Amino acid sequence: MKTRILTSPFFLAFVATGVFVIFFAAEAAGQESLNSATIVGRLHVVNTNATSDAVRASARAGTIAYQVGGTNVVVPVELNAYNCEYNGPFGVRTNDSVSLVEFEIRSSSSTQFSWSCLAWASEYPHDFAVFTTTNNETYAVYVSSASVNMFLVSSPVSSEAALRLFLDQETGPGAVRGLYSHVFTSAGVKYFGMNALHWTMSVDSVAVLAGELRVTLHGEEPMPQFIYVLRNGEWMLLHD
Repeated sequence: MKTRILTSPFFLAFVATGVFVIFFAAEAAGQESLNSATIVGRLHVVNTNATSDAVRASARAGTIAYQVGGTNVVVPVELNAYNCEYNGPFGVRTNDSVSLVEFEIRSSSSTQFSWSCLAWASEYPHDFAVFTTTNNETYAVYVSSASVNMFLVSSPVSSEAALRLFLDQETGPGAVRGLYSHVFTSAGVKYFGMNALHWTMSVDSVAVLAGELRVTLHGEEPMPQFIYVLRNGEWMLLHD
């Protein structure tokens, strides 16, 4: 993902002041702790609202696989999303407003597991889903106006840890190189036009074959599907 915050003059000025302290209230794990947190000096959470629109309807319940003590464990989970608003001094501004969307994977069984990542609300993040490959790796995926975003889910990640990472680097835990809009031009405007990432693109599957990560997705119509493979750190359309 981009490093907008790190390269922002407001952020650099903010770091230069030395006012970069994060406090978190000790509450139960989950969204409650995010609601009560004081984040990045005096930047406060002012509102959080659960939203089902950002999660794919068919993916709101499922399973994930991750390792516990060297053993693969399959855990039933539910997927959630929250619109989060923050307010307060940020950079050189005395009263800034920040809007994010938090995506959450939470265990729906007695096995304790929670994983979160965040995205800019302005980039319309949506179509959140999880996929488990045949080699028992679980990937969380969402689409935004900037790219298709993927994360390897290998261990629990709290809301607080995900937020710290996002504010520091604009990324998420286990982030894989995003599929940015220019990657789709080779498939033609007919299927991936300027607004495909905003509205019509959806990920159908994620697989690891011969050690390569592959993503199958489609545009406005369910067919045709396109397969992209990550090779040497770059995504390319698979023609075979």
